[in-house]
Amino acid sequence: MEGWIRLHRSMMENPLWDDKPFSKGQAWIDLLLLANHKNKDVLLGNNIVNIKRGSFITSELKLIERWGWSKTKVRAFLKMLEDAQMIIKISDRKKTTITIEKYKEFQDSQTIKEPQKDHKKTVKEPLIIHNQEGKNERIINTSKEVYEESDSNSAIPYHMIQEYYNSVCRSYPRLVKMSEKRKKAIKARMNTGYTIDDFRALFDKAEASNFLKGKNERNWSADFDWLVCDGNMAKTLEGKYDNREVKPSPGPSYRGGEMEGLKEFMQDE
Repeated sequence: MEGWIRLHRSMMENPLWDDKPFSKGQAWIDLLLLANHKNKDVLLGNNIVNIKRGSFITSELKLIERWGWSKTKVRAFLKMLEDAQMIIKISDRKKTTITIEKYKEFQDSQTIKEPQKDHKKTVKEPLIIHNQEGKNERIINTSKEVYEESDSNSAIPYHMIQEYYNSVCRSYPRLVKMSEKRKKAIKARMNTGYTIDDFRALFDKAEASNFLKGKNERNWSADFDWLVCDGNMAKTLEGKYDNREVKPSPGPSYRGGEMEGLKEFMQDE
């Protein structure tokens, strides 16, 4: 089947929507309806948190009450959606943030055609600049590059990567600002094939690594900028900084005679 329908959020106020328990399909549509249609600042305790388009803040308890499900069923359902790459779920002690993967595909199916029409129009009608005498016309067309760059930037989940790092890597300096330099590094990694799951694995491994947290000869510890560098990210994901069990070295053996054992001991020293 092709095509799509508009479903207004007022649907959630309909008594039919409150009939419990929800089906899995209804729960999935409910997540789509709960997601923000534009970026929004939310007061969370004493902090203002910016929630991106396609994301929203909730909790397992709220979803349990909302859907009429058990905790086990809610967790299993969200895990299924994560495995199917339909959502990204990040939880900490205060909240659970859910982001709908490919949110634009659900909401922009109609509006996508409009920019494309505008884009084609600008290509057919390029900017023409004349000199003072009206000769030597120059044709300039930059609309395509601007449109493509804007679209590619919006597809990169900078906010989700920042939030996941802060929620997992509690032993490292907190990432307060996603600067342009950091965005550039993330974009470069994703352009070479890294995914959001690779960034998750990176931060999980970093938090579990004693070496990266400072337990080394230099008392040096990593930070976000170090982790997202190309070579460092690859080595961390490959397990170079994983904790390794240190086996105690065997002591000197005196079974071959007291002098032989003493000789062995002196060699070890």
